[in-house]
Amino acid sequence: MVWFGLSLGLVTPIKMSESTNLSEETFNCGICFELLIDPTTLTCGHSICRYCLAQWWYKSKKNTCPECRQVWEGFPKVNVTLRNTISTLYPNHVKERFTYLEGINDYKHIKQKFEDYGKAREPSLGSNVNWTLICVLVAITIAIAVVINVGMKKYLGSSQIDLMSKSFHDWSPEDVGLWIGGLGVWAKNKYDKKFVEGGIDGSLLVQITENDLTLPPLEIAMPLQRRIILDGITKLKNTLPHHSSGFWEYKERRSGMITFIMFGLKEFPRSTLAYLYLFNYYDIFLPIFYGTITMKENYTTVEIMKKSDSPSIEHWIEFIPKYLCIPYYLVGTFATRFLDINYWTSRVVILHSLLMTITEFTKSGFLFTGGTRQLPYLGLKYFIYIIVTSAFFKFFWPFVPFFIADCIFYWMLYVSPFDALNRLRRTIMHRNEAGNNVNNPPQQQHVHNNFIRNNGARGWHFNFEWNTR
Repeated sequence: MVWFGLSLGLVTPIKMSESTNLSEETFNCGICFELLIDPTTLTCGHSICRYCLAQWWYKSKKNTCPECRQVWEGFPKVNVTLRNTISTLYPNHVKERFTYLEGINDYKHIKQKFEDYGKAREPSLGSNVNWTLICVLVAITIAIAVVINVGMKKYLGSSQIDLMSKSFHDWSPEDVGLWIGGLGVWAKNKYDKKFVEGGIDGSLLVQITENDLTLPPLEIAMPLQRRIILDGITKLKNTLPHHSSGFWEYKERRSGMITFIMFGLKEFPRSTLAYLYLFNYYDIFLPIFYGTITMKENYTTVEIMKKSDSPSIEHWIEFIPKYLCIPYYLVGTFATRFLDINYWTSRVVILHSLLMTITEFTKSGFLFTGGTRQLPYLGLKYFIYIIVTSAFFKFFWPFVPFFIADCIFYWMLYVSPFDALNRLRRTIMHRNEAGNNVNNPPQQQHVHNNFIRNNGARGWHFNFEWNTR
């Protein structure tokens, strides 16, 4: 009806100023008490000149409203609707205000600093990518591929290359049968089956004599064939290690223990080493100890794994500072001992240790903001956690189905570098947020609490968050 009346000239258009009775003071800034220029509306609802807000931020280093002190979130933008309204109502006054502001010496400098700060806080194209999800998917893919590979080996059996990488004490009767079948066509599908049916494993194989070969169930009548087997056994004794020195050999014999050690050293390295010192001193702690310190003698990996001498005071003086300050460095150093034996596994552990060492250095500010008072509590808390975890692996792990146990094992192994990289990224992000709010007590405390809660003092864990923060 209004439009119809206007078209007939029956209704007179009403000006905005006449209909609203708004005065110019209605659009004044609450800080400079002048007409709003580039009005910026904050999350609290107050609208302020952008230059006034930039001045407050520049001088106070606070992301708060200058009027009510409420923290604003994100980065405030110019209220375009309000700016256009003011420009329409008071165009001359707006021009005068712009001319005045541009005459101020630090006007452009402060505004530019404020805008640069806003651009730095805005998410870039790369930050929109859910890196956590990508890392998890890649790790899952790798873990599934490894589990399938291991499953195929279990189904198809070991190869000659696999046998040569194991200690003969770890050979099963099936491994012995595979080796016997590889000696020649004369042994395949005949004598190899007899060794398997006789239950002759690697430990029995190296003790066998020529007379044993002639007795049931082997019954090898031809002297030449017996001599070939005995010559091959002699070569095995000189070639293969007498003890399990590799990661995978140890896993085959003590799956629960190796999974516990791997989990503990990655998530609670200090508490885990303390636990191993108390409860697994000779078989696990000492090899790790001697594998991470400087030795005058040039020991081989096998010799270090068998070493049981009590460490000297000089060795402890070298080990303890590393244990307290850079435990992941110890883990990486120990892994370098196995580079020739476990090529890829050692490199995965070294990469994870490197990333976690950098992460711990990045989080060292935790100690200077009251974190030292929490260290005794955290140390006791995580040591108790390790004891509970060890009890689980000791009493319940043997009942976990083989396939599920392998999935968990390979997940923890191959996901570690991706998780460490993701945690390093999050730690740096939290440090940047804390640095941008140095003098903002409420917000600083909020950021600090989030930093401790999300990153903690322990380092590595499976606390994946399905977002980019």
